[in-house]
Amino acid sequence: FMAGYHQIRPDFAIDRHLRSFYTLKYFFQRNMHYTAEILNEALDATTRRQHIGDMDRELSDQGWMAPRLAEIWHD
Repeated sequence: FMAGYHQIRPDFAIDRHLRSFYTLKYFFQRNMHYTAEILNEALDATTRRQHIGDMDRELSDQGWMAPRLAEIWHD
C-alpha cells in the first residue's frame, strides 16, 4: 500500500507519534469492550469466558496487538 501511496504523495511520511496515539486509542477501546462484555452479568458464563480468551489471545506474544504495542515502547 505504502509503495503505491508514495507514487501519488512522494513526500508523505508517517507521523510516528500520531500512529502511536491511534494504536493506543484502539488498544484501550478494545480493552474497554472486552471488560464490559466480561463483566456483563446478562451474558452466560461461556460467552464471558470466550471474551476472556479472546482478550488473552489478542494480547499474547502470538496475538496481533502485542507487536504493535512493542513498536510503540521501542520507538
